Amino acid sequence: MEEEEEEERLDMKFLPLTFIPNIIIEEIMKESICTIPYQIHNNAIILIADVCGFTSLTESYCQKGTCGIEELAKILNGYMSTLAARDAFLVYWPDTERSTEYAFNCAVALQTHDCLQTKNLDGTLKVKIGIGKGKVVNWILGSPDDFLLFVMAGHAIAEAHHAEEMCQSGDIIISQEVFKALKKIRVDTFKTTELSDGFVKISDYEGASIREPDPKRFDKIEGITDEHVQMTKIFLIPSLRDLRTGAELSYISELTMVTILFISLMGIDAEEPETLDQTFDIVLACAKSQGGVLNKMLLFDKGCTYLVVFGLPGQKHADDAARGLLCANDIIKKHREIDLNASIGIATGTCYCGIVGHILRQEYTVVGHRVNLAARIMVKYRNEPIVLDSTTYHLSRESLGDDCFYQLPCRKMKGIESAGYIYAFRIRTKSIVEAESSVQFAEPVSEAKGEDDKGKLLSCLKTLFQGEERSKILDAGLKPVIVVQGISNSGKNYYMYYGVCEAEKIGYKVCCCCTLETYRQEPFMTIGLLIQRMLDMSPQESVQERQQKILDALPGGFDPQLYLLNHLFHVQFPPPEMVNIDETYIRNEATRLLKIIFKEFGQGTTVLIAIDEAESMDDDSWLLIRQLTEEGTFVIMLSISEDFKRPSISACMVLLKMYTCIRIKDSVEDYFASIVCWFLGVKAVEKELYR
Repeated sequence: MEEEEEEERLDMKFLPLTFIPNIIIEEIMKESICTIPYQIHNNAIILIADVCGFTSLTESYCQKGTCGIEELAKILNGYMSTLAARDAFLVYWPDTERSTEYAFNCAVALQTHDCLQTKNLDGTLKVKIGIGKGKVVNWILGSPDDFLLFVMAGHAIAEAHHAEEMCQSGDIIISQEVFKALKKIRVDTFKTTELSDGFVKISDYEGASIREPDPKRFDKIEGITDEHVQMTKIFLIPSLRDLRTGAELSYISELTMVTILFISLMGIDAEEPETLDQTFDIVLACAKSQGGVLNKMLLFDKGCTYLVVFGLPGQKHADDAARGLLCANDIIKKHREIDLNASIGIATGTCYCGIVGHILRQEYTVVGHRVNLAARIMVKYRNEPIVLDSTTYHLSRESLGDDCFYQLPCRKMKGIESAGYIYAFRIRTKSIVEAESSVQFAEPVSEAKGEDDKGKLLSCLKTLFQGEERSKILDAGLKPVIVVQGISNSGKNYYMYYGVCEAEKIGYKVCCCCTLETYRQEPFMTIGLLIQRMLDMSPQESVQERQQKILDALPGGFDPQLYLLNHLFHVQFPPPEMVNIDETYIRNEATRLLKIIFKEFGQGTTVLIAIDEAESMDDDSWLLIRQLTEEGTFVIMLSISEDFKRPSISACMVLLKMYTCIRIKDSVEDYFASIVCWFLGVKAVEKELYR
């Protein structure tokens, strides 16, 4: 009973600390982390253990469904817990008199562990171990109010990594400095083979006894307070921060569908704090904006790698694959702005997402074939910024559109028998199109040349009215979309009114509406309002009159699925005898019917669809608007608030590929007189009255 109470006490108080190494806990207790980025320089012994076979082991247990989760977690943790109170794959010791001996004993214990010979693991898991010695810098990056992450770099890690890469399964390879220190304390207990670059292979070693983790790990660190424990939570991913007991840990591990992003950035100096913090902030912000989780960061001498995951428990979305691609696009774009190039590999599939390690030192990780695939395609297709597997492609093509994807030639990848089709993801914005080709679009004169915002808007409308110019824009991968952006009360409404009036003079067929905040939660609400305006529907009309207008707008007359539009237009079309209640089917059929009505309205002319306050538009309306931009006869004009931060996937695609954006100044004073005239319906007001 006392042992159970002790374990519960450990869980309750110290659970967040089990995900943090001692070196970080000590800095927290000293309250020395006063500025971010924060760095700790020291000498260390580093052991890197590459445990091969996790992927195949995970895949085999995935076939069992949910019943395989507990078995898999038990097997993984049964082996990984041998890394007593240390990280699962990288082990760190401060360079002391006995650190080299500890590292060697740990390596031997890992290679001779009984768990590798059990029925479940026999022949499945193989270990490659490299050990290095030298200088190490420990970084703490991020924001103290949001998320912090610790990462290590330095000579010792580079040596250990190089040694591990030289290993075959079952090998222990050490650097020359480690070998010199080891000879002094472990003479005649192993044989050696000298390798290139001064590295040494250890063989015929005696088995080492495994020292169990000290259950008093945290009690030995004097002075731990509740405030210190609370501060460590900022180092945890969101789903771990609210855990209270060890029992809760058993429910957080699961086999689930996730989208994996491996992000590689080259040319970064591991000793340069500003660049490291800047790129970390970019990746974290881009992941959060789309609902993803930054899980890991690996730092090398001249580059770094990030792991971002979409679809973790508590963070799931129906369109995680598309969100991952948009996140990747944002990461590429923002790093180009600071003259850094990134390459990103993306894969989607079922993975083990959960806890590995010992109860005193553990971590949350993602293991599976798709994790490896994302990493492999990131490396193999490094010349392409964003590369993805076929599963990600099929799950996101409807939301993002086929014109963003390009199939790439297949390449052989280490450890991947069949990768399937591989695709590149490219969103061609206006600046990219003009930078990559000689295509020149009719451009509105810039403000620097003396043209005001109204002149820009008019110039864009005239340009997009020309069919040849629209075709050129669509062929380049852009969309005939004009966005008027500004803060509230900045004059956006006036510019929309001005644009509609001028469009009618140019010859557009115009349909416009203004959205409300309540529209955001109602499917197709904005589209329904537009069609009511197009068909001149009024509240005074009878149901039969409204139904007839809808039938007249359809080239084929009655459609069995028209009942799906009853709630939008307050009509009463009868449902068929057999009704499909699948949500995706209903959404697709409603989209099909609404799209037909729009296309009939635009027959033989160019249509301007103007939507004021578009940030309140529902996701289904955004999807249909995106599809209309690809038809060739529609031009879209939207007013959007500056604080439109979390749009839908379709909204992102419309805004990323827009033809132009007119950003209105923050002050409304410049537009006040024009707005007053618009509301009053007059041409001008007296200067004295305006004052």
